[in-house]
Amino acid sequence: MTYKEKTQKIRKLLRRHKANQLILKSDDPNFTWLFQEKIEKATVIITQKTITLITKPLEHLNTGFLKKPIKIIKIKKSSDIKEITKKLKGLTLVNYEAITLRDKQNLNIKITKDVSEELKELRSIKNEEEIQKITKACQHITKCWKQILKKLRNKQ
Repeated sequence: MTYKEKTQKIRKLLRRHKANQLILKSDDPNFTWLFQEKIEKATVIITQKTITLITKPLEHLNTGFLKKPIKIIKIKKSSDIKEITKKLKGLTLVNYEAITLRDKQNLNIKITKDVSEELKELRSIKNEEEIQKITKACQHITKCWKQILKKLRNKQ
């Protein structure tokens, strides 16, 4: 699934639940699934119209990532996020497995709904490119195990 397809599915999820936003933190597997990029201590807020990434100023973002249609806000300290999220209203979709009570307070989230199962289902859908990458990884692992077994047999 492409980035565009993923955001379309997320927006469909928002409409189905009549929610205003979906919030994902960078330690959530859904965050990495969406961006295909590892970013430390970041938060993304997805609405019907915008995608906002909130991150630290020193976080490195590669140029491929920046080409995606998102608004990037760099904050200096964690408390700055409260100012950005104070306008959040209505129902917020979250992954209960990856968000804590403290996160909810820091992000000014009042009304939430757990969509972890629905997000897992979306992540399970793979496109041809993802299948090729998985296949290649499996081939590498098989090669490694064969070499390990060969070396272990030679030691006996």
